[in-house]
Amino acid sequence: MHDIVQKIFENEVRGTLDISSVVVPAWVEAGTSVELRCAWSPAHYKIWALKWYQGLREIYRYTPSNPSPVQVFHNPHLAVDAHRSTGGSVRLENVTLGAAGLFRCEVSAEAPTFKTVYGEKELRVIALPPSGPTIRGVAGHYQEGDWVDLTCSLGAAHPVPHLSFTVNGRPPPSSNVEPQIMGPSSQRGLRSSSIRLRFVLRRHHLYSSMTSIREGVVDGTHVRCMAELPTVDYRASTEVVLSTRPSYQAAGMGGRTSSVSSHFLKTDYTWAAGLVRLVITGVLLSSLQGLQGPI
Repeated sequence: MHDIVQKIFENEVRGTLDISSVVVPAWVEAGTSVELRCAWSPAHYKIWALKWYQGLREIYRYTPSNPSPVQVFHNPHLAVDAHRSTGGSVRLENVTLGAAGLFRCEVSAEAPTFKTVYGEKELRVIALPPSGPTIRGVAGHYQEGDWVDLTCSLGAAHPVPHLSFTVNGRPPPSSNVEPQIMGPSSQRGLRSSSIRLRFVLRRHHLYSSMTSIREGVVDGTHVRCMAELPTVDYRASTEVVLSTRPSYQAAGMGGRTSSVSSHFLKTDYTWAAGLVRLVITGVLLSSLQGLQGPI
């Protein structure tokens, strides 16, 4: 009885047991590791045990009075590294999406009170896509008035990042963009996604910037697709340039037409003009010689 009273007196002198801090990262990527930390106050307070819970499952227990103070418990969504866990710090390995949720640190005083205090924080588990977005549906070249029909796709992820388009650095009208489509959920809970952009190529699309407009430079239409997950500061993008080189339509056999580059057309014209000049010059020289007669 005297020992019990002595312990109560000692803890009262030390102060009231409380949780001073619980450190849980806001998010962790699936398959990686993370460290949780818990501290109590006063720091010199003699505790009976410190426990960590994932949801309602106990995953770790620290009992300082035991010969083997660290004890870990099986959990299907994570693994506790007993060799790198001690006191209020616990190291989690191979965290899966199923581990997301509340993690609670619980500290209990020694007998006879066994007073228990706790603190908890939420952990988000994410799975980023294996690579950035890709754009498909790009034609070899475009003319003013052509339909542009592009699809931007992103690999499986959780949560699914938001996809969006820009055309020459500006968001297109919402009427030209179809709602983002989610693929079926995989066994791991991941989903792919895609978004579609459709519009008619107009003259103002042919200039990528105000500088191009002022200089009259047709430098193609720049289409960018962006994937964003603001909560974890994830951003990825890809860009394609729609080629809009002018072409000359010449009549072909059977009413068909063939496209001839304006560069080659100009070259052919220059060569033909030079040939005509040579022929005319030769005719004039011959005529002059005939008029002059023999020297």
